[in-house]
Amino acid sequence: MLRWPGNFGKYFAYSGSARSGGHPVAQVARYALWFWWPHAGAWAVALILTLAAAGAAWRMPAGRLRRFCLALLAVNAASTVAFLAYTAAGVDELNQYYIGYFYWSAPVIMILVVLLAGTELLAARWSGPGTTRALVVPWVAVALALAGCAAFAVAPQTRLSTDHADPGDPTATGPVADPSLPAGVARIGALAAGRYAVLAVPQHDAWPAVTGILVQAERTEVPACVAGPAWEFMMTSQFTCTREEVADGLRFSVWTPAGVPRGMPVVYRLRRGIVTNGTK
Repeated sequence: MLRWPGNFGKYFAYSGSARSGGHPVAQVARYALWFWWPHAGAWAVALILTLAAAGAAWRMPAGRLRRFCLALLAVNAASTVAFLAYTAAGVDELNQYYIGYFYWSAPVIMILVVLLAGTELLAARWSGPGTTRALVVPWVAVALALAGCAAFAVAPQTRLSTDHADPGDPTATGPVADPSLPAGVARIGALAAGRYAVLAVPQHDAWPAVTGILVQAERTEVPACVAGPAWEFMMTSQFTCTREEVADGLRFSVWTPAGVPRGMPVVYRLRRGIVTNGTK
């Protein structure tokens, strides 16, 4: 609030520019449906989940839980409309799904409604002279929760890596880091000899290697920055070169492993990038 509008102003300006949006309706729909099912037939999955959740909520006995499920369905509908508008106006490339990961909430909410409604309906059916509804509902809920946890535990891509990764200590570096960073940045620092290492990024896809170089350079007190103010949104102003640093520094270029032009002198090869002298 102290720096309003800050990045919000930049984003709103971008959203209203010719660089954003302009996607056909079919592409917007395919992008949104990917979060329901990242395969062919995603529309059918979305339709089945929506009808199942709406039907289950409608058949629930009147009460607070039914009102809660109907409210979830309303929130899901509103969030879907907002996400479609955001995709149409705010997402630049519709092959970058990480931008909309938060929309995975849509199918999750539908499944939640089905489970809540199923628990309530089963409890109402099983309640009889020898049982009470208050006893049935918790046991059904616990069984469904355990089944959900077990399904999540065995699902692919749900495990987080706990490998230790420290670019400053190659002996303790796990597979999630680049063990060649310390030597590579040391080589860059030796060539720069106290001047700023000015990193040009001719290829957008080479940015992961640049972030590693900047972190390692900061840890080992090698002055380094990225040429071009357009990279400030990712690298921050701290690591964006000033005019003086560009003029006085030594220029390097960071490429993807397969993108180095012929004749460029290679300074160092990293896991996800190649550093060369100069620019082209």
